[in-house]
Amino acid sequence: MAVILLKSKTLPDDFQKIKCGKDTIELYTITPLFLEELNYKKNNGANQLMELLDEEGISDIINLQRKNVCKEL
Repeated sequence: MAVILLKSKTLPDDFQKIKCGKDTIELYTITPLFLEELNYKKNNGANQLMELLDEEGISDIINLQRKNVCKEL
């Protein structure tokens, strides 16, 4: 299994960036990927994979039982 770092779909935008003095800390979510999804990302790019995840309603809340969006491609 692999992971990809993505901007959160569930956290509000103002929570994803934290000002710390002059610096800004950006928060990302870790999304686990199946091997087929990782290979799809390598061949088609992260944006195409994100579209597939969105189409299938995959959120950034980790669900170990979620559907593999590339298994049948």
